[in-house]
Amino acid sequence: MIYWKGESKKGEQKIKSFDKKTKIEKIKKKQKKKKKKTKKKMIVGYKANAKNKKLQAELGVWEKISTLDVLIQTEKNERKKGKKT
Repeated sequence: MIYWKGESKKGEQKIKSFDKKTKIEKIKKKQKKKKKKTKKKMIVGYKANAKNKKLQAELGVWEKISTLDVLIQTEKNERKKGKKT
């Protein structure tokens, strides 16, 4: 009977150990999945940020061109007015 109780305790320990390992594996899987999701979100954010910076740079160029065009046109108009009078 003592032998049986000892075996029973060993069996319980094995079950507890197995449960613990299973829980640890589940936690690791969740962490890995969460890490992948975070990485994907970071990549999407980085791409959006890079695209935004590119668009801002392009907009800056267009603004400079537009401002320069306006100044040139204004000068031309003033010269025309000066010649007419």
